[in-house]
Order: sequence, then structure tokens, then C-alpha cells
Amino acid sequence: MEDDEPALLHEPDLMLAILRAALQAPAGLDDAMARLHANLAAAHERLTEPEGDLRRLLERAALLLRGADAIAPAGDDQFRLTARGAQLLAEHSDGVDESVLCAFPEFRAFLTALSPKRFEDDPRLPAFQAGMQAFAERRSLADNPHAFDSVDHLAWECGWSEAREANKQR
Repeated sequence: MEDDEPALLHEPDLMLAILRAALQAPAGLDDAMARLHANLAAAHERLTEPEGDLRRLLERAALLLRGADAIAPAGDDQFRLTARGAQLLAEHSDGVDESVLCAFPEFRAFLTALSPKRFEDDPRLPAFQAGMQAFAERRSLADNPHAFDSVDHLAWECGWSEAREANKQR
């Protein structure tokens, strides 16, 4: 029985196509698009996404990869793979997404610069900051003072975890 469902492309597919397109030489979004189509054809899949939508998704993925210093401009709408991009390909051969890129402080700073009010607009910011402070005071994740099933509990835990990850990067 043949599967008639169209292939869905996710962020890891898009980022991987961009990184692999630039592996040997500078490339552009058209090269990444061709790589996506070739991958789908090899898997006997079909894409129903309009080309314009696919291009916008690739543009966004390329922007995020640039923010993580995985690709760099190479002139005339082209990009080249950086050392970090090569490292990402070696360590994440199945794909890269924002969760992988968030390991890099430059990427987190890039996201903050894109939408600087992102954290300030969050009504749970005090709980998040308290979690960060708790980590700095060497308190345990189990010291979370909020009810387990509350949003504040999650915000505090996220703050504690963010501080731990930032500490690992040093």
C-alpha cells in the first residue's frame, strides 16, 4: 500500500539542508531548496508546500543559523559554513533546531535582540529571576517554592535551568 500523505518539513530538515548545501563551497537558498527536493525524491516523498512558503521557511532557518554563527555571508545572497556549522553537522547529523542552537550564548543574545521585550513582557519574570538567583545561591532544583502544578513553578525551574546552562558555558 502506497502512502499518499505529503512530506512535512520541519525546522531540523530545513537547517540541515542549509548546512549541507554549504558544506563544500558557498551556497544560497536555491541550493538548499534543491537539496530538500533531492532528499524528498530519494525518499519517494512529495512536497505539497508552495515554493514561496518553503523559501520563507528556509530564509528564517538561515537567519537563525546566522544568529548562531553556523553560517556566514559569502556575498551575492550566498553563505558559507563556519567552524561552528561544521561542528553542528558532525554532532547533529539528523538535524538542528532552535533547541540545539540555544546552547550557544551568541544565539540566545541574537534571539533577545530580535524581540527585546520577550522577557520583560512575561508576567512570570519574577519567578524566572528567582530561579536564576536560587541557582546562583547553590540551591537545589528541589528548592522550588511554588506549587508543583503552577506556572510559577515552571518559570522558577526554567530560570534555575537557564542559570545552570549559562554556568556550564563558562
